[in-house]
Amino acid sequence: MRVDTFSRLYESNTFWLNAEQKAIVDLGSLTIAKQLPLDEVCCVILTHSHYDHTAALDKLELPSSAIVMMHEADATAIGTSASAAHFFGAPPPQFHVDKLLRDGASIDLGDSILRVIHTPGHTPGSICLYEAHSKSLFSGDTVFPHGGIGRTDLPGGNSHDLTRSISRLTKLEVSVLYPGHGEVTASNVNEQIKQSLTFAKANESPE
Repeated sequence: MRVDTFSRLYESNTFWLNAEQKAIVDLGSLTIAKQLPLDEVCCVILTHSHYDHTAALDKLELPSSAIVMMHEADATAIGTSASAAHFFGAPPPQFHVDKLLRDGASIDLGDSILRVIHTPGHTPGSICLYEAHSKSLFSGDTVFPHGGIGRTDLPGGNSHDLTRSISRLTKLEVSVLYPGHGEVTASNVNEQIKQSLTFAKANESPE
């Protein structure tokens, strides 16, 4: 599986997964979406419901063969203020989710399989995707390079949940981190995730 990264200033990363079955992880920018061969894609996997990761789907006509996937806990936030669209001066995006994901689910791309890891904290339905063969982790806004973590002060955010979620990620063997924002990194990724856990613990809100 080859992964191509697309990003624009102030927008989230979009990842094109060039597997036997082509897939997209997050699609916040309509400009980026129009650059992609959407007629080849089997699915769009959303790491969470925030506007900057989903907005393109509001105005995008996907081929009928492409399905949109999201964790069931975030699907209820579609079209609501929980999308955080107001931070971008926009209305909440409206779109249909074809498949609701749960923790432990597998997404089969033919020559690659993505495992869904439910990582609440940034949002109730945030997920990460792990590909065991390449030891790749698509982390959404749960963790970022150099010990960064997702914010928890938006609707549905929870700092204690985020700490528990990152603790789960430290148990994975990760060679490449594909974050929701920032650069892709392959430099001592497990140590970077441990730094994220330390930071998350230090930033937990009082009970």
